[in-house]
Amino acid sequence: SGIVCSPTELIFEASSGCCQSMAVTVASSGGVGGTASATIEHTVATADLAYASASIGQISVGLSNAYLILSVTTLTATEGDSVSYSVALNTAPTSDVTVSLEASCGASCLTFDQSSLVFTPASWSIPQTVVATSVSDGLVAGATSSSAVLEDWTGDNPCLGWTGVSCTDVTGTCVEHLRLSGLALTGTISRDLGGLTHLSTLQLHSNSLRGAPPPELGELRELTDLQLQSNLLTSSIPVEYAGRLVSLSNWQMGDNSGLSGTIPSLAALRALTSLGLRNNALTGSVPNSILDVLTLTSLDLSGNQLSGEVPALADLVSLNTMDLSDNQLTGTFPGIGAALVSMEVDSNRFEGAILESLGGTALTSIAADNNPDLCGTLPPSLSGKTSSLDLVWAAGLTQSEYLAPKSVELSLVRDFVVAGQHDVTISMVAQGTSRTYTELNPLAGYSVAVLDIDSAGAYVVEAGTTSGWTGGSVGELVDPQQVQVSLTSQPSQSVALQWEEYSTDWTPCGETSEGCQLSFDPLLLTFTINSWGSTQKTIVQGLRDYVADGDYTRRVLLKYVTTDSTSAGATSSDTTSFTGYNK
Repeated sequence: SGIVCSPTELIFEASSGCCQSMAVTVASSGGVGGTASATIEHTVATADLAYASASIGQISVGLSNAYLILSVTTLTATEGDSVSYSVALNTAPTSDVTVSLEASCGASCLTFDQSSLVFTPASWSIPQTVVATSVSDGLVAGATSSSAVLEDWTGDNPCLGWTGVSCTDVTGTCVEHLRLSGLALTGTISRDLGGLTHLSTLQLHSNSLRGAPPPELGELRELTDLQLQSNLLTSSIPVEYAGRLVSLSNWQMGDNSGLSGTIPSLAALRALTSLGLRNNALTGSVPNSILDVLTLTSLDLSGNQLSGEVPALADLVSLNTMDLSDNQLTGTFPGIGAALVSMEVDSNRFEGAILESLGGTALTSIAADNNPDLCGTLPPSLSGKTSSLDLVWAAGLTQSEYLAPKSVELSLVRDFVVAGQHDVTISMVAQGTSRTYTELNPLAGYSVAVLDIDSAGAYVVEAGTTSGWTGGSVGELVDPQQVQVSLTSQPSQSVALQWEEYSTDWTPCGETSEGCQLSFDPLLLTFTINSWGSTQKTIVQGLRDYVADGDYTRRVLLKYVTTDSTSAGATSSDTTSFTGYNK
């Protein structure tokens, strides 16, 4: 009959009333194609008289053993390229067979070299070739299943219901937003996207896009939101992005493990608020140009191979969260801006002391472990200690239990503020439902005399060490010395320190016959109330005077230039002698 039933017999027990299934399979006869029919008949064998005489209807089954043979079932085509496949019949037809070709997305995304294929009874076994060409649509490249993901991308107007496309109007003249994240898109990012000059949002993150980010995206001068993170991008970050996307506010390109090279200059991105480049393979240093982006609130450069010293990020007064972890950054502990709440600098090579003055900032979370040369302790606000403590005695205690004293450890907070000796009072209040104790309030308190160790001053050390600077030899234009300067306590207002040069008898260099012989870069160091804990550097070098005047010795003084009441009368570090040599 052309069909196979399995099983051929169904048994229903008296105790079971559930239905049963039978599978019907079309048998391959190897005969001529086309359609036919078969009938499934049912007979009943039972001692139940009601069912023995029951009539069960027949089932008519349509049969067809003709189908198309395709050389492939999946094709991948880059925009503008062509691919081919072959089609044949599996058995001889009784008349001509016409196979029409049509893409579900229409001719706007895929075209064919012919509209249909015709197989005759004489040529049915000869495979016919179809050539399909992927149309460059100017929006998204790569191999996307048009029928499953972008099935509504049909017609010539993307503003009429295309998935992920938003326009200023429906005329199709201004595509404003393109949101295609998390759609499993593959292939590369089309260079033609650079032609959408009114584009404000470009979100292609969380796909499988490959290749280099096209520099043409740098032409999108109105772009405010660029999200290319979590793809398979390679090569480097185009300099055009940082140099031309002047309206950019949110820039995310993290989690592209093949993205390498350095971070380009960010000086032109004056509107940038969030920068995320985490978990790439970026090298080089954190560019000093980041200090020009005063609007920055979130910075994530973690999980790269960045090295060198970090710029004075304390100058970024709007920065709220910062993650520099898992790099190879060096130098002293990064400065803290006034608005910084969360800071992660773990797994680097920072050195020196953690600023205890972090406790006076807005910082509520910090991770700084796995920096072998970083020392010091976190302030109480970040180390789990508290300025108040509850001592609890529960009801029902035995006499020995409630008589057992409880110990409290007091730690004085290093505040880096010149306050002199002063007293701090510890108060105690009984709380609970026991009136016997609450009626005793206020309980006796304690007074603690605080001996302040803070004083106004400055540390001057040789860069890369913790040793005091003792001078040395420098030359004209060669062999410079780099020194680090930091304050010992928090000032009440900005403090400026200025380098001055003297002869060995303390005559100002400008009053000597040979004149000044040293250069300082910078000459003036300014510490603000918020950035006073940051270290600043000066490069000391011989002044190129083009005079063969032999070697000489000079003394250097770091002088306070300030109206701060705590620092105005302070003395600077030990004076330093320099032996200069003419070269």
